[in-house]
Amino acid sequence: EVWVFGRGDMGQLGDGSTEDVFVPRLVKGLKSRDVVNLAAGALHTAAVTSDGELYVMGSNEESQLGVRQRSDALAPTRVTALEQFQVQRVACGPAHTLAVVDGGAVAAFGSAEYGQVGLGPCGARVELPRVVKDLRSMHIVRVAAGGSHTLALSSTGGVFSCGNGSFGALGRGTTEGNDVPRPISRLWPLGVVQIACGENHSAAITADGRVLTWGRGKHRLLPAFHCGHGDFENCSTPKPVQALKGIVGRQVSCGDDHTVLLTEDGSVYAWG
Repeated sequence: EVWVFGRGDMGQLGDGSTEDVFVPRLVKGLKSRDVVNLAAGALHTAAVTSDGELYVMGSNEESQLGVRQRSDALAPTRVTALEQFQVQRVACGPAHTLAVVDGGAVAAFGSAEYGQVGLGPCGARVELPRVVKDLRSMHIVRVAAGGSHTLALSSTGGVFSCGNGSFGALGRGTTEGNDVPRPISRLWPLGVVQIACGENHSAAITADGRVLTWGRGKHRLLPAFHCGHGDFENCSTPKPVQALKGIVGRQVSCGDDHTVLLTEDGSVYAWG
């Protein structure tokens, strides 16, 4: 079962209304669907079922729902353009969506303003899901969507990035962006197993539990250390979080301007 709460003005809660919801409410349209993976963007939501179907709801202003209708979807709507695939995982940025499908391919749709869909020059937005050709042979197992950038993790532990490179969010030693996925060479020999994206920063966990972050070091208004390196400097290549030395990370998640880490012993660390 899927339960939702919070802002609902664009239908992103999928309960058939545009009301805000103050206590958890069951999404009836997904009740019989056996949902196994969820993702939330700024104004849209996506759900993957055990039989490989992808359902979306909320704003479609930037085509982030991957359906032909341009109106908002107030209830779960199947992405029929992916019905020939078995969808395995999904990630949502503010206005773009990524789906890992069978065979390790990635389908992308939504805003392409900064190249975050990884499809090369393709206009301002991608209306229907398209397979990212540059990742087709990489056997991708996880994807992460930031404010306007994307990470993809391969089964061999390699990480690829595309989109807006501002503040070094792509981890390739530059602030330049790219509209097709390129490998983050600093991470290639480390065997990454987890990835996450904030608005302008990114994080990864290696097989031995080391935590690395890169991207924006300071919020424009708040004294927030996004990357956890103890300073406000932007970091354009992945860098270990020294305060976590000796701590084994198992799961990492990024908000717009903060990061949380779950460790092997069940502790939770946070910064930002």
